[in-house]
Amino acid sequence: MKTLKITLIGLVAISALSLGALKIYQFYSQQALLSPRAPQESPWTAKTNAPETPTPPETPAELNLELAFFTQAPYSNWDYPWQEACEEASVLLVANKLLTLDLNTEAYNSELLDIVNWEINRFGAYEHTTVEQTTEILKERYDLETKIHENPTFEDIQKNPERRPFHHCALCRQRIAQSKF
Repeated sequence: MKTLKITLIGLVAISALSLGALKIYQFYSQQALLSPRAPQESPWTAKTNAPETPTPPETPAELNLELAFFTQAPYSNWDYPWQEACEEASVLLVANKLLTLDLNTEAYNSELLDIVNWEINRFGAYEHTTVEQTTEILKERYDLETKIHENPTFEDIQKNPERRPFHHCALCRQRIAQSKF
């Protein structure tokens, strides 16, 4: 009988402890559901006090500059030096537009030949002018500042208007293709 009593007391105690443990478990489980450990907003989506990055303007499908256009051979004489005066013609078109020089064909041709002579005196030649030499022409002859972008990608050029090239030869070829000789 004594053994039965001890066994019953042991079972009651174990049951009480188990029931208490279950209640404690349920309480803390409920608390965990009510107050989650993770923040409501993820740090990846939370708004910060940093200013928003402005959305870049849309890239236009094409860029057309209204300017007086002359080929590198304004009188259609493609002999030397005009045959090799592509960069010089580009420089002169830019200067004519930005400085409002209002050059006519004769003045354009004369200025183009002056640039060629200046290059021969300065660089020893005028053919195949480098980017650095072209920027020097713009600065020294026309006081125009330039910026060289090293190895821009196609995406760089699309996203940054200042990186869009102004290339006379392409314009020249387009105008020649459209003209009726």
